[in-house]
Amino acid sequence: MAARLRVPIYEHGKLYRLQKQEIDAAVQRVIETGVFEWGGEVAAFEEEFAAWNGVEHAVSVNSGTAAIKIALRASAG
Repeated sequence: MAARLRVPIYEHGKLYRLQKQEIDAAVQRVIETGVFEWGGEVAAFEEEFAAWNGVEHAVSVNSGTAAIKIALRASAG
């Protein structure tokens, strides 16, 4: 009998519980400042994400469509 491949289930609840304090603190900071886009937590995330990937810049977007649009514009030169 052929082995069945299994795709692991992404366990959001388990991962949230592992980082609950950090996630809750970040959400609270955003709520308290009222800064939901640009600057603040978003800028910090983009800087950390760029560093983690070993690149100079990173840009966050709100949807897959926006990501594709930016990638297409960047590739068009």
